[in-house]
Amino acid sequence: MKSVIWLALFFWGSVAISAEGTNDVIVPSGTFQLLFQDKGESASRIGRLKVNRTPVTNAQFLAFVKAQPEWSRSKVKPLYADGSYLKKWNGDLSFDSKFANFPVVNISWFAARAYCKSRGQRLPTIAEWEYFSDAQNPQAEAETLRWYAKGQEDLRGVGLGKPNKFGLHDTAGLVWEWVEDFSSAIMPGDSREGPARDMFCGGAALNAKNPKQYAAFMRYALRSSLRAQYTTSSLGFRCVQDF
Repeated sequence: MKSVIWLALFFWGSVAISAEGTNDVIVPSGTFQLLFQDKGESASRIGRLKVNRTPVTNAQFLAFVKAQPEWSRSKVKPLYADGSYLKKWNGDLSFDSKFANFPVVNISWFAARAYCKSRGQRLPTIAEWEYFSDAQNPQAEAETLRWYAKGQEDLRGVGLGKPNKFGLHDTAGLVWEWVEDFSSAIMPGDSREGPARDMFCGGAALNAKNPKQYAAFMRYALRSSLRAQYTTSSLGFRCVQDF
């Protein structure tokens, strides 16, 4: 049998299998309780996914830009990326080689989506990301809080830390990550109904499923501050595929 499953990890009864010949991990389906949910909703069902093992790196994104130069720094349209797009690169197709395995940052939502689409994949939803990142694990929460406290400019190469229970690396403590529906966390000031009301200002902590999930609050706060063309030095992404 040509296809060989070369790694299987068993944690908490879940199974994660690396797909042959790819940098992806198969994350099994499951249920997940979001920090904010609709009234009467008990948990979100997440389908089985193929997920990038690490955030996308500078080297991987460079290959994409070479194939689709409209996403190079000098050619990208302002509608799709702000002035800080790929600002750590020293040219349209170059960066310091020591950063090749670092996560690509200063990437807009549009660019991240285009990259994933070029691979037949997509960005994860908020629910999917919170699920496969094992965000409710106290260790992941603690690592995120330590990272946030020390500042987020201190990047390193991907894949160097311990994987989470699904075999995914760097879901905590390296970069924030774009999600497909990030704008769903944006609430108008007069939101008074449903989960939007629960997330609004001081009411957020009162209506959260677990007010002690401080790292989750930070992720929701960050997402609510973003616009699709924004780029920051601590925001990267990874892709997923329904599997």
